[in-house]
Amino acid sequence: MKLPKALNEATAGAALKYHLKRALERSHSISEFSKQLELSAQKSHFSNNTLKIIEELNNSVKSTSEEIKEKATKYEKALQELQKIDESKLTKEQQQVLKVFKGELDKGEIKGIDLNDLYILEQGSRNVGARKILRKQNGEESTGALTNDELINMSEVIKNGSVLLESFERLKNGFRYAYEWDNNGVKLRLVVDDLNNGNKIFDFYSDRNFTDFRDARPQPSKAKDSRPQPTTLNEPNPTPKPLNSQEDLLKTSENLNETTPKPTNLSPLEQANAEKLLKEQHATTPLKEFGTNYPEFALKPKEALEKLLQEKNGQVAGAAYREDLGGIDFVWGTPKTKDSVGYGLAHILERREQQALADGLSEAEAKEYALNIVKSIPEVLEKGSKGTDHLGRVFVD
Repeated sequence: MKLPKALNEATAGAALKYHLKRALERSHSISEFSKQLELSAQKSHFSNNTLKIIEELNNSVKSTSEEIKEKATKYEKALQELQKIDESKLTKEQQQVLKVFKGELDKGEIKGIDLNDLYILEQGSRNVGARKILRKQNGEESTGALTNDELINMSEVIKNGSVLLESFERLKNGFRYAYEWDNNGVKLRLVVDDLNNGNKIFDFYSDRNFTDFRDARPQPSKAKDSRPQPTTLNEPNPTPKPLNSQEDLLKTSENLNETTPKPTNLSPLEQANAEKLLKEQHATTPLKEFGTNYPEFALKPKEALEKLLQEKNGQVAGAAYREDLGGIDFVWGTPKTKDSVGYGLAHILERREQQALADGLSEAEAKEYALNIVKSIPEVLEKGSKGTDHLGRVFVD
């Protein structure tokens, strides 16, 4: 709210300031403050100029009050929409996300492609977190609008989306990057602030009603505490806050303005780290059919191979990465049986061992030969040439 200019002039007088203070002390809401100020004006012998100031102030207060009511109503409508969701049909993660959006939980976890990949959704306030996302992206006409189904399935953007290299930015306390996923013609974007303290916080929106939603640069918000907070989308430069408390009336716009340092360009080392993170994000999602996944060995082909040879089960999704091949999974698999033609490392070991036995090697020599072949896989993937057989299958040798 913009206060009348005359309020700061000598014509306002000590009497008006006194009555303003009394009205604030006796009020518990904006409407009550306006009422108390009107009563003071009626009882006191103010000049016409001072009465005009009071009238301007009250009109401004009423206008601000209507704006606050409108914003509150929008949030209430969003909550009413969430009430239509049948929780009994949701997964545990979806239920947790829904409770955060409804204000029943302070925060909840959103899982990525493995158990070590967690994102925290906080309830926040009207300007940050789940509450801000719900208020700002509610309604088909909203810029970046989201449906109920999209809200509770935020993790699908992480699991199915891609991280674009051009989305990486260096922040004062970490990195920012964005997942993007085309879901039936609607582009969903999850902007992640990956902070140095290990926290990951984010903003979420769609491309609905955007001319170019990739160019909509998020502006960081500030919460009541000093912790890093999720970014806000498509906000104008910070402006004086509306009157919503007694304290706000006594503050000036200079005290309310907030500035945020802009991200700087990435250094060559940071660019390399960003590319490495991008590769990790693009690692193939593990398949349940292949058993336990060991995500701690992703992008570590030698260690991944040793782990599977030791465990003799499971998989390492994204064990290796090559530009012309993408993410490469290592799978233990199974030898050839009556029900399966065999696949994975177990099948390679079996086939190579049988080949060595047929060539006259002893059983011990055949096992060693097969093991050496398997252990050479990381080096072959790194230095070998890519080819395609007559069936169109890709190989490296």
